[in-house]
Order: sequence, then structure tokens, then C-alpha cells
Amino acid sequence: DVLDRWIISRVHEVLLEATRGYDTYKLDEATRPVDQFIDDLSVWYVRRVRSRLKCDEGDEVQKRTYETLSYVLNILSRTIAPVMPFIAERVYKTVGGPKESVHLESWPQEGSISEEVLEEMRKVREVVGTVLSLRTQGKIAVRQPLQRIVLKDGVQKAYEQLILDEVNVKEIAYDDTQEESCVLDTTITEELQKEGDMRELMRAIQDARKEKGLSQKDLITLHISTAIPDMFYD
Repeated sequence: DVLDRWIISRVHEVLLEATRGYDTYKLDEATRPVDQFIDDLSVWYVRRVRSRLKCDEGDEVQKRTYETLSYVLNILSRTIAPVMPFIAERVYKTVGGPKESVHLESWPQEGSISEEVLEEMRKVREVVGTVLSLRTQGKIAVRQPLQRIVLKDGVQKAYEQLILDEVNVKEIAYDDTQEESCVLDTTITEELQKEGDMRELMRAIQDARKEKGLSQKDLITLHISTAIPDMFYD
């Protein structure tokens, strides 16, 4: 899976940079990569694999994702142990580190880094950022589905679905003759509008459930005002 390969390459990259920093007694260079990595891990990886962690994609996928996350956090805890001893200890024990303390562990061995995966994911996140900016400029909420984005430069097929899921667009097209790196089709058809309205309704329902303190297993009786357009009853 590209997400797993990416986050493993990222933690190996952080380990490599931290090792170089410590070896040359440059503490700032040793610790600087950690901040960006934590953002990558929490804001990108964990958010993208939430459905896997909840077993929505099956036991095997959940098991593999937990193994990846545990491995990454184990390496991270050992890497930050010299400068963040208490946080490192908590992370290490939470993921089931085998020793009594992270401070009894040896320094992690450097692992393989896929430059191709890192570069491709960088492109993906750049596209996502551009599309979200275009949505903001057009005052189009992310919950409103759109039909198409057109990219000037290609993205590998395995990464396309990540982009589509992040920006809530149905398809990607390519045109290497266009001037802009990314063009967003902001046309909202009646069908797309209905889908967007339905998402807004579902969001409102989920928010109401949270306010009531209900779990996923709790059944509810839903009353919808007749003031809501007919599209909700199609």
C-alpha cells in the first residue's frame, strides 16, 4: 500500500537526518525533522487510514495497518528519546515496546527509503493543497462533490484515489498543454448538488448524534422537516 510505504520511508528519513545531526553534535538538525513528521503522521497518514483502523476494510487490512503504525511509532520513540525522554517513554510503552524502557533500547538501524514514493506523495499533497485553495477561492465547501480536476503533470495511478478522496472530486484528467498546474471544474450539476445536499444532511445527523452522546450502535428515530427540499426524499 502506498500510504504504508510512504510513512515507513518518512520515519526512516527522519531517523537518517536525526542520526546525522546527533553524530555531528548539531541538535537543531537532529530534532527539526520530527516536527514535520508528526504532522505527516497525524494529519495525513492516520486520518487517511481511519477506516482501516476501525476494521471497515477487513481484519487483514486492520492488522497490517496496526503493524505499520506500531513499527513507525516504535522507531519514532527511539529516535526522539535523547531529547524528549518522557514523551518517548509513553509512546514506546503504548505501542508495546519489548523492553522495560525505551532508554534501554539500542539506536534504531537505518531502514530503506523510497525516494520515488516520497516524491510522488509530495506531488499528491501539492495537488491536494492547490485544489483545496481553488475550492476556497470559489467558496465551494469540500463536502460538495465536484466532477473533475485537470492536471498538467501526471500522477501515478496508485495515488490518484488519494487525491480524489481528499478533495471530493470524482475524476482526474490530464492536459500537458494547459498553463496552470491544476484546473478545477467548478460546474455543479443538479446531480452533484443533490449529492452535496445529502452529505450536508448526513453531517447534521452525525453532529446531532454526537451532541446526544450516542454511539454507532444506538438506533435513532429521525424526523426531517418538510421544509427540506424534495431532493432528500429521492
